[in-house]
Amino acid sequence: MSPLARGWPYSRLWIIYATAISPCAHAFWSCHRCCRTYHEMQGQALHISSMLDCGNGYHQKGREEDLQLSEQIKCIRSTLGSMGERLKYFYLTDGRLAKLDDNSFVFNISAKKEMQEFKLLAKKFIGCRLQVYDPWKLKSSGSLHLPFSTPSERDSETFDSLKVVCQYLGLSVPQRRSARKIISPQVIQYDMLRGALEELVRNLDVDLGAIDKPSNKVLAAKEASARSVQLLSQNLSTTGSASWAKLSSYKNFHSPKSKWGDVLESFEVILDALKDVDSLKFYVITIEGMKEGLGHIKNVQLDNNLDFKKIHHRKSYVEHKLVYNLGYTSKCLFTLLVFYLFQSIRSITVDMAGGLYGATEEIPYVSIGEIITSADRKMLWIAVKHLDKALGLIRFISEIIGTKNLKLEGHIWALGAQETTIDYRGNSIFVHAIE
Repeated sequence: MSPLARGWPYSRLWIIYATAISPCAHAFWSCHRCCRTYHEMQGQALHISSMLDCGNGYHQKGREEDLQLSEQIKCIRSTLGSMGERLKYFYLTDGRLAKLDDNSFVFNISAKKEMQEFKLLAKKFIGCRLQVYDPWKLKSSGSLHLPFSTPSERDSETFDSLKVVCQYLGLSVPQRRSARKIISPQVIQYDMLRGALEELVRNLDVDLGAIDKPSNKVLAAKEASARSVQLLSQNLSTTGSASWAKLSSYKNFHSPKSKWGDVLESFEVILDALKDVDSLKFYVITIEGMKEGLGHIKNVQLDNNLDFKKIHHRKSYVEHKLVYNLGYTSKCLFTLLVFYLFQSIRSITVDMAGGLYGATEEIPYVSIGEIITSADRKMLWIAVKHLDKALGLIRFISEIIGTKNLKLEGHIWALGAQETTIDYRGNSIFVHAIE
């Protein structure tokens, strides 16, 4: 084995020896340096070559992924088309399936499940398309962030408390408390409370009556809801009448006085009866929330056949009690807020949460989205009004805390739609085709 092959110490001795005895020592040194440089360059070349091979593999992999993505988009679009054809006369609201022609609810578990699968698949389709290009021009507001580009932004969002809306807008805890302090006296009014509760139980009574072959529990819930309607309506004072000038009849004077606690008891019966009825889950959630408020005033009488001063004192007491006890996490407070704004007791759910974009920019904006099965005009306007309600709620809270220049946008995706923009009550609604 040669000294060079045996390692650096041996090669060094051999070089010294060669320098001493060889008349061509200078030539040897030059040759040795060239050999070392050649091997170093060869190693670097091999390293760069391997990097280029990885790069070529990466780009090749990227092209393959693009082809796979395109094929996936076509496959999903085909499936959505088939599902949309079956579901084009239905839409989903409050977690329930409704018919487009008369807005009546359909209690069909398989159809509801297919509608939910349609929306999930449509979200996947939108996510795939956003990876390829931006066909819907979602950067219309000038923000650097593309709306709905992350899976969480394509998740659904249910606004069911003041806390959820405040979190959505990124408000701090002091801001949330401030918002609650301003909102509570506006929405917690005696007549507003009674109106919201009566709306709730009347709607429930109608939906219970629409159930075919009701069970004993459903019948018990229907009886309890009818009693709640009676309790709330029979004690309402006549609009425009002078309560202080009315004389109570002998029958009313000696009849037992009903209390808010009686309504609370009826609600307990309804909850126990309907807790396992999936089609009426919305009512169970809302009644659970309203129980909080009723619990604080359960010992207060409902009867309005009193003089003006006593009625005024009772109303003030109820309002003060609820304003003091209902915090910004309260579902009861939120139900009263929605009833105050929209004369409805429905919580608000959007198919795609979107978010607040450009919070540090001059004009921040909110984007939310809905998915519908067809571009039918009636279906389209149901989606527009639903988005307008959600955006109206967000606008109300943002104005309460003093947010300026906030722009509100809604996006609707529909099969067979044409790309267009609808300006509705100060909001921009963008319609996109699932194509």
